[in-house]
Amino acid sequence: MPCLFDPIGRSGRMFRKNDTRVNRPPGTRPLPITGDLPTFARDQFGFLPSLHRRFGDVAEWSMGSTRVAVFFHPHDVELVLAAAGADGPLGRGQEDTFARHAAITGNTGLILSEGVYWKRQRRTLQPGMHAKWIAGYAGIISSFSEATVLSWDAGQTRDLQRDMERLVGRIAMKTLLGSDLGDQLAERLKRASDRMLQLNMAEYALGSKLPTRVPTPLRYWLKRASTRMDRLIMDAVEHRLAARETQQVTVGPDMLDMLLDARDEEGQPLTRLQLRDEIYTLYLAGYETTANTLGIALTLLSRRPDLQQQLVDEAERATGGSELGYEHVGALELAEAVVKETLRLHPVVRALNHRVNTTFSAGGFAFGPGHLVWVAPCVTQRDPRWFDEPDEFRPERWLDGSTDTLPRFAWFPFGGGPRVCLGQRLAVVEMVLIMTTVLRRFVLSPAAGESADLSLRINGGGHLVCTNARVILGDRQETRNAEEKADHHA
Repeated sequence: MPCLFDPIGRSGRMFRKNDTRVNRPPGTRPLPITGDLPTFARDQFGFLPSLHRRFGDVAEWSMGSTRVAVFFHPHDVELVLAAAGADGPLGRGQEDTFARHAAITGNTGLILSEGVYWKRQRRTLQPGMHAKWIAGYAGIISSFSEATVLSWDAGQTRDLQRDMERLVGRIAMKTLLGSDLGDQLAERLKRASDRMLQLNMAEYALGSKLPTRVPTPLRYWLKRASTRMDRLIMDAVEHRLAARETQQVTVGPDMLDMLLDARDEEGQPLTRLQLRDEIYTLYLAGYETTANTLGIALTLLSRRPDLQQQLVDEAERATGGSELGYEHVGALELAEAVVKETLRLHPVVRALNHRVNTTFSAGGFAFGPGHLVWVAPCVTQRDPRWFDEPDEFRPERWLDGSTDTLPRFAWFPFGGGPRVCLGQRLAVVEMVLIMTTVLRRFVLSPAAGESADLSLRINGGGHLVCTNARVILGDRQETRNAEEKADHHA
């Protein structure tokens, strides 16, 4: 007799592809009510890879009372990502996530929106990622990066994860709002954003079955965090609106200008709420994933002095010793390979989730409304079928031809299909410029007490973050002079 707590009537049994009674993927034996959440919580890094090892390219597990199908093969990943457009069978998150989130917080940003509303938002934001805009943002990235490294001193011990959070946060607000908030205000915005992400995760996990009209302490805190973000963002927006009315705007073009000038199909400008939502969405997209990836990349490089020198040599050839700019990015092939390899090994967003709205088929299986469908770059991008030595940090694989014949979605840290990350090119340009600027001035080496291996955790927002990013800064010019002197004596 089926277990009363089993929403799919399996009684905890595992059905395989050749089971004639039901066309379901193989999967776990879930506990009543909690499903596999206790196991997932105990081993967040190992859980998804273990599903792949045990069950193959399609596997199921239980997130509480909801069954989740995870696809690992690039061909199935492509099907999932292609089905997540405005009119596709896959939506975002859990059941009614967008409507519930909007009802609780008032936030209707692009990341969670769906359908026609999402399509309109996407069309509005797309022009801001044109190459001519990215070239303008690159000037801000370079100047802020130079100012940051000039404020550091050789011999210092620095936490590069924290430094990248501050730097990228300031860059994000400058490119979005034309304002340099400085470290203090940037830190306030970061704390508010982190709080929002943590509370969102908790609401999805704990409050998703309660009607939105039911007040809970968690929802009170979530609404307060949303209000705090609103105030921080809209202060800058109101200042810009007032400056535009008096024609006193002195900053260069930024995304806020683009949003203020945007018009919908009926020729109407964005509402105040839409402005707030899109700015917050762009901030999230351009801040945490970029900062965390840089923290990981620079920590990895601090263990590879040989690779650091190769990157500096590449930059010197590209710039001829001059200041680094957008025009040099195309020649920094090794730097971009380091970014791609970091994103392959350690994608900050480890899995992308979707909800079946109608019906969906992939991998030989069919799924109905309410089922969750995941794809996991953290697993697919380490599959030995696609990558030699998949657990090794080898940026040269992106330059030696060995990845030229990869399946299209063997590497997808920015997603894909209709909902592919709008800012993926800007993110890569930003990481290349910041990383290269740091390395041209300093030699990085692990601080005393830091482990040789990378140490990572998953933060409250569900993103990967480096926890042993403390390094000692060595003066690169002094190091070069010492090496030249040693070579001369030799």
